[in-house]
Amino acid sequence: MLTVYKIRANYIIFAKGTNAHSDMQTEFVRQMGGVDLVFSTRDEAEEHMATLPTFKEMGNYSREYQYEIEAIEYKYANMHGWSDVYPFEIIRVVSP
Repeated sequence: MLTVYKIRANYIIFAKGTNAHSDMQTEFVRQMGGVDLVFSTRDEAEEHMATLPTFKEMGNYSREYQYEIEAIEYKYANMHGWSDVYPFEIIRVVSP
């Protein structure tokens, strides 16, 4: 089994000048290109999480963030070779 760590961002959007706000929204923190950031260890994820903003101004709106680390466990993987796909079960991890 392969365990990786992702950072989940929970946020609320506030309208400036009013008490209006959205329900809690949630998404994984992504890198440029829209791919989720994935970390090999919980410590790596915590170090990166410390650099993320807790508040962001966006014109007439603002976002207030809370973060949490989520462990994702993979039991299976596919190897893609052009049009062929070979399924595998992960039985041990030999390198990061």
